[in-house]
Amino acid sequence: MRTDSLARRCRNSLRARGLAMCATPPEGGQAQGFVQVSADRRLLPGGIGELYQTPDLLQDPRKKVMEAVQRAARADAFGQALATRPGLVKDWLAAFVEEQRRRHPELRLRGRSVYAWHKLYARPADLVKLTDARGGDRRSQGDPAAWRAFKNLFLHQNQPSVKQGWEGVRGMAAERGWKGCTLASCHNQLNSKVPPEVQLANREPERWRQTMSPYTKQDPEAWAAGKRWVSDHQQTDLWRRWNSTILRPWLATWRDWRTRQIRGWVLGNSPNSTTILAALRHGLMDDGNFGGPQEVITDHGRDFEAWVFHGRTKGERRAYGILNALKIEGHCAIPFSPNSKSRQERFYRSLSGFVKTFETYAGEGVDTRPERLNVVLANPRLIPTFEHVQARLATHIAGYNASNDHALDDLALQRNGRSTGR
Repeated sequence: MRTDSLARRCRNSLRARGLAMCATPPEGGQAQGFVQVSADRRLLPGGIGELYQTPDLLQDPRKKVMEAVQRAARADAFGQALATRPGLVKDWLAAFVEEQRRRHPELRLRGRSVYAWHKLYARPADLVKLTDARGGDRRSQGDPAAWRAFKNLFLHQNQPSVKQGWEGVRGMAAERGWKGCTLASCHNQLNSKVPPEVQLANREPERWRQTMSPYTKQDPEAWAAGKRWVSDHQQTDLWRRWNSTILRPWLATWRDWRTRQIRGWVLGNSPNSTTILAALRHGLMDDGNFGGPQEVITDHGRDFEAWVFHGRTKGERRAYGILNALKIEGHCAIPFSPNSKSRQERFYRSLSGFVKTFETYAGEGVDTRPERLNVVLANPRLIPTFEHVQARLATHIAGYNASNDHALDDLALQRNGRSTGR
């Protein structure tokens, strides 16, 4: 029901019967309409009100929904005939069916069909039971309240199985008098009643964001070369020696949005705002970067949101911080969304070939960790020093920036048959 239709009903009938009133809410504000729960059975709390609410049939074709509505009307007519017509049902059933056929020739009416519809349809929530479900198990559709309980159990980040959710609802159905469905029917109806994208968004939100989340395609030509930088840091998959300590270094980088070249970088012992700031200084001090960017995009971690970049408080962010002092507009990427800075993430993936050239390669995880790594780490002579790793990394980044994919010539506009680089 539309809001204005409900307001009109309150003014014309419900208020006169004492079932509605217009008053100012306790917290103040404009006057609003209030309807008593007893005005309509659909407003009753708990499962009683749910039984009188029309189920959501948006997943079904419109033709099937209209057929279900017509069947519900015929079931109501049959129920009224049971209450008003004298004699046995078999005496007047044929005449009733013929009368309904003349009124609705599009329906294939039979006495057994009308009787079955009347048995299935008792309240508006039972409309889903009259929907054509050929190919499924019509005898085990289950009550709508049972399906809502199943959805609450199944759509959880703990990722319970269908059987676990079905077993949980089976116990609730026995306590509350719901009509449950079989496990096979639950499997058959799952994707139609709970779309796969809804399942993925609730059970695996990170995977949903990466595969199904709506996005706007980034335009690499929206910014000129050197005008926008994107920053991130990541721990490298190799071990190196720092004095008497063995650890995996962290690499902080600032990358140009348009040319995809690494403008500034620093290799450090730990991830912190000082390392990120040093990498930014490295890029700004390079004369080839022409003074730095106009805008930067950073990660949403605490290291990138430190006061040294944006100010101590939210109120100071427009007036303080190193970015404001350098006339650089700072933006944070969407949390838990690597696609928002995908060009930076792509560079870190390209480092896999570089770190594999070291004896102390640690692997990307337990499953890719070399078996001989412990033997290598036990021999200090095989562990590279910090200076050695840094020197080789500088050569690798210089070659990466000079590759054809990142050459400035690729950014030239189309002239004399040459296409723009992508």
